[in-house]
Order: sequence, then C-alpha cells, then structure tokens
Amino acid sequence: MKEEPKYQTIHKFDIRSVKDEEKMSSLFYISDSIETNIITDYIAMIAMKIIIAHEIGHLLSGHIEYRKRHGETAISFAMGNTMSQINNTTLQVMEIDADEFSACHIMSVLESELINDQKINKIVFDKNQIYRLVGCALQCVFYLVGIKNNYWKTEEPQNYTHPPASTRVSLFLDVIRKQFGKERDKDWIEIVKGVIIAQKNIFAYYETDYDDAIQFVFDIMGIDEYGKVLIEEWRVLKKEFASYSNLPFI
Repeated sequence: MKEEPKYQTIHKFDIRSVKDEEKMSSLFYISDSIETNIITDYIAMIAMKIIIAHEIGHLLSGHIEYRKRHGETAISFAMGNTMSQINNTTLQVMEIDADEFSACHIMSVLESELINDQKINKIVFDKNQIYRLVGCALQCVFYLVGIKNNYWKTEEPQNYTHPPASTRVSLFLDVIRKQFGKERDKDWIEIVKGVIIAQKNIFAYYETDYDDAIQFVFDIMGIDEYGKVLIEEWRVLKKEFASYSNLPFI
C-alpha cells in the first residue's frame, strides 16, 4: 500500500465528481505548513499561466484563421482531435508554435512578477530558486498531460495531433535558453533542475513506470530527433501562420 505524504499535519477531504458514483480521488491532502502551501500555490499559478499563454498563442499566432482558410469550420486544439482536415505534422507544428509564444511570454512576465515578490522571497534561499518553480510548473503541465494520454514518449509520434510531451519539454527549454542567452545559463540550469525535481516527485506520487533518470535528462536536454523534424516544418509554416496574424511581432 502506498504511504501517505509526510506532512506536519494533514487535513483529509473525500473528493467526488458531480456524479456521486464516480470518485476522482480517494483523499486530498493539504499541509498545515505555510511554506509548503505557498510554494504549491506558485507552481500551480505558473502552470496555469503556461497553459493560458499557450492557448492565447494559438489565437494570436494566426492558427485559427489558418485552419479556417484550410476548410475547417469546427476547430479544436484538444488532444486526440481526429476530425481535423489538416495533417498531423502541421497540427503538431501549431502546438510547438503556441509553446514558443507561451515560453517567451511566461519568462518575460514571471521575471517581473516573481523575482521581486516579497512573499516568495521569504521562503526561498535565494532568487535563483525561483526559476526552479518555473521548471516544476513546466514539467507538471507536460508530464501530467503525457501520462494521462500515455504520451510522454511514443514510438510513432507522427500518428498523433500533439507532439510527445518529452519533445515539447525539450523544445520549450530550448526557447527559454535562446531567450536568456549564454550569459544567463545559470538561470536556465535552475529551470532544468526544477523540471528534474518535479519529475522525481511525480514519479514517487503517481508510481509511474518512467523512472530512468539518465534517459529522462537526455530526453529534456539532449537532441530530440522528432523535435528537429517539427522545427524544420515549423520554419516552412511560420510565415504562413504570420500572414493570418495582425500582430507585428509574430
């Protein structure tokens, strides 16, 4: 039997969905540790910003208009959208394009919001650790989506409408690194550490079967061969996407 999380004091809540017969989770744990709760809140906040910025990226990058111009009347960016008339590679390129928008937006906004946030600065050892929160949030978003859809890494990724989660994390980190520049590798490494920390804790909590630490680090920091395929296609499509956007910086 799985051990309960070790907190100072634990409040337990029985969580049920709208339908009484469907349990979402047996128990929900909340710690009485203020520091733990604040950090959790920040990770959740960053994760939500990543998701929202990604969806806004679809809109502002011209993806909606692109799909309309290519014959779609009912547009969905949900995973497993098999009704699309556009090929899977193009759909996946739209996802990494929206990820790029999210990465650039999140880092510009979060640095101004978090680095000088007095609340979070009271519970971290130094400001560099704030970047770890970004990494934790990033991994929580993509890994949880990946395991929910059995899609962290697939044998035939071209058969899906979304890139593998491992590819998206790797490319997201690449965008942040380019945005930082070589002089800020130290900050980027802290984000990578956050990704690894989140992976370690997700593995422990969800008892997933993806526990090869060396392979995991290679997946997020090594050369992602499928990512290279998407980037080449993205370079071809970027100008066309931009033609459907009215924003000067897209």
